[in-house]
Amino acid sequence: MRYTIRKAHPDDFHDIAKIHVLGWQAAYADIVDNEYLQTLSVEQRAQNWKRYLRDDTNRIYLAINEQNQPVGFSSCGTTQTFPKNVRPEDFPYKGGLLALYLLPEYYRQGIGTALFTRAAQGLKKLGHNAMCTWSLEENIRAQAFYKSMGGREIDEEMITIGPGTFREICFGWDEL
Repeated sequence: MRYTIRKAHPDDFHDIAKIHVLGWQAAYADIVDNEYLQTLSVEQRAQNWKRYLRDDTNRIYLAINEQNQPVGFSSCGTTQTFPKNVRPEDFPYKGGLLALYLLPEYYRQGIGTALFTRAAQGLKKLGHNAMCTWSLEENIRAQAFYKSMGGREIDEEMITIGPGTFREICFGWDEL
């Protein structure tokens, strides 16, 4: 499978939103309440991504397949979610991998690794030396991926998604 990774453009917002919703629905099927997953709206997410793409403190990268179709994305910037027992100014992982999603038919083809690597490079360009990301404990695929990329578990929190409560694990990378 051939693909390219490029910086997202402002007019990519709808494609990113679609991948985001479909990525959530695939990643959290059999974890998060299915009725909740079906309420996720591409149009609502599109408005959020339209705003994020105008924010120059974040970097968003898009994976494009051979047919010039977007198939995945990563987003990085300043960490936005901190462990409850740590003051944000004391948290050493200032850089955050804010999102990384692929269409499910593109799993295990190296695209996630390429998007992760590009996000880490983007964080370095933004002046970050360390990064973190959060993943549901039940999302075994993501947990294994982040561990394979050298992440180590540094904290955990309980979060609510729809009607369910889940343990979310924070992975950290001390050096980018």
